Amino acid sequence: MAVFIVFDAFNVMEKGKSLERLIELDAARGLALAGILAINLYIFNAPYAYLDEYYGQFGARELILLEVVYAVFGGKAMFLFAFLFGYGFYLQAEKHQKSVQVFRRLYLRRMLVLAGFGITHILFFWYGDILLAYALMGCLLLLFYRMPSWFLSGLAVLLFLSPAIYVATMDYWPTVPLGTALNYSLSEVISIYQNGGYPEFFKVNLHQYLSMKNETVWVYMPKALAAFIVGFLFAKRNGLGLIRIRPGHYIGLAVLFLAASVLMHMYKEIVFDLLQLTGRELLPVRIGMQIMAFDVMQSLGYILLIFSLMQYSMLSKPFILVGFAGRMALTNYLMQTVAGLLIFSFLGLGLFGSMAPTQLLVLTGLIFFIQVGISRFYLGFFKQGPMEDLWRRFL
Repeated sequence: MAVFIVFDAFNVMEKGKSLERLIELDAARGLALAGILAINLYIFNAPYAYLDEYYGQFGARELILLEVVYAVFGGKAMFLFAFLFGYGFYLQAEKHQKSVQVFRRLYLRRMLVLAGFGITHILFFWYGDILLAYALMGCLLLLFYRMPSWFLSGLAVLLFLSPAIYVATMDYWPTVPLGTALNYSLSEVISIYQNGGYPEFFKVNLHQYLSMKNETVWVYMPKALAAFIVGFLFAKRNGLGLIRIRPGHYIGLAVLFLAASVLMHMYKEIVFDLLQLTGRELLPVRIGMQIMAFDVMQSLGYILLIFSLMQYSMLSKPFILVGFAGRMALTNYLMQTVAGLLIFSFLGLGLFGSMAPTQLLVLTGLIFFIQVGISRFYLGFFKQGPMEDLWRRFL
């Protein structure tokens, strides 16, 4: 549901060095963009509050596919974008390390512009936005980035586990549901998105965003900030440089992370039973284990695998191709929103509430394939995408 402006990092070094240094980030950003699209199309096709009700009507094969898509991409693509945000922040900070005040002013201005993009996106296009949340959490990086690595590592773990901590201490807090009910039924939302006018669409869109605000504050934003910190620390420790020296070693580590995550996902209930993690009092432990095993471990496995495989020339070519889409991440993300509106809303085909998981997965591949082709063609004539250029003009 989001995009990140790591494209900014292309200009934090001299042009020649920057292109070589960040080619892996281009590919990672492009793959994250594909994962974001895969998840977002399921939400474009049905109201967030009624996802279970809508997709529950399909057969077992479709539901298995849906579960696989969420297991592969859900939370992981967002982690990767946030990781790249933190990585880009480090590169910007390093460039301005001799002029800290200049960097702070420039960075805060960037976050202000990002917030403007986010607010516009929410109000006029789609409720599934994270740009505003990224801008707010991004400002907090200015408070933490000079802290020692051990402190930042501990803070990241606490932030990742914040949903579990919240559940563990919820008896001591005022009751705050993570989501609030929509004032519309599933059929009403489908009718509005398929046939309604823009005023009603605007009203429902804003209502859906507000219904998710507690989940955003208590779950998403802390995890995003944690991933920012992980990306920052990875760049600070020259993780990419280490991978370039010993890619085979890190491929093995990536496979280990991914295998452990898959096994945990497949046998989680058995593991929970063996550890006697049953009952409400142990729910926070279950949540914490799932976050660390699924979101964090699996996402780190993806990152290590992408960066490592790109060190082999024969394997790097598909990643470089995907990297064209990554270089135009902001443009492509916003175009995904436009495509979603044209396909699913009354502004175009009006197919909201009519597609099965298999159809949505095929549509994901088609849209992203087109985006890669357009990006490659466009970047043959221009240095950056149109929205990236607009971003520069704002700054």
